[in-house]
Amino acid sequence: MNKTKIIYLLIAILFLLNLGTILFVFKKDASSTAYVEIGVLYDKFNMTNDLDKEFFTVESQKKNELDSFNVELKKLENQFHSESDQTKKAAIQEEYNALMIRVQELTSVYNNSNNSLKEQMNSQIYGRINEYVNEYGKKNNYDIILGANGTGNVMYGSMGKNITEDVLKFINKRYEEDK
Repeated sequence: MNKTKIIYLLIAILFLLNLGTILFVFKKDASSTAYVEIGVLYDKFNMTNDLDKEFFTVESQKKNELDSFNVELKKLENQFHSESDQTKKAAIQEEYNALMIRVQELTSVYNNSNNSLKEQMNSQIYGRINEYVNEYGKKNNYDIILGANGTGNVMYGSMGKNITEDVLKFINKRYEEDK
């Protein structure tokens, strides 16, 4: 009987060890995968705010320049309507048309420049976010950090797997250190 008890005890111990190993592996796998909300990271990343301020400054300068041309156009328009001499009216019309073409060209150049600058800034922001999330993942022993953006990459994730706020704190801290 003692042998039987010992065998049952050994089987129970082996069973519990296997169960413990299985639970440990599943728990480790479950905790090594998480997701972040990309839109939240982008919107609340300090670098996004800093570069948006720079963009607004550049955009405002260009807008001010265009506004000054538009004021000049309005003056020419008023002169044209108040002028009775046809020769002077023709000269005003010619100057107005030339300035209008210049404004249209500048508007196109500025729009293209703004779009290019915004794309460049977005590339810098996402590059830095990726760099910092990669660093965060390594420091916190994640195998996978998925990016949820509402377009099908991650359609659902339990809130326990959402590490957006922790990652946001980390990337903002790292960004401020790199400044």
